[in-house]
Amino acid sequence: MGNQHKQLESKHAAARKRAREKKIRAKRAREEGLAEVLPNIVDALNDDLNPCIDLRLKIRDDGSYLTLIKREFEIEEQVLFHVGDEPIEALHGLDKKVERGVWKVSLPFKPDKTA
Repeated sequence: MGNQHKQLESKHAAARKRAREKKIRAKRAREEGLAEVLPNIVDALNDDLNPCIDLRLKIRDDGSYLTLIKREFEIEEQVLFHVGDEPIEALHGLDKKVERGVWKVSLPFKPDKTA
């Protein structure tokens, strides 16, 4: 009885290991696909020297899409954003801005007090 239990545990452990490996392979495939389409954003997300702390895609009131990426840089946070009519257009535009590397200092949000 004890030997059968050990064999069953071994089979379950092997199945869990195969499932984990399958998830890892799927994740790598997704990351590689994203890296082909948006290589500069992926590089920025994996930058250990200036780590990214935010990446957003937001639908604006007018139906356009806003993309934003924020990173830590020395003693400040820096930001880039782009607006497009379609999500992929907004992401591609942001990717090109990341490639150019013209980051701006991220200022704190101040709501309009006249409203």
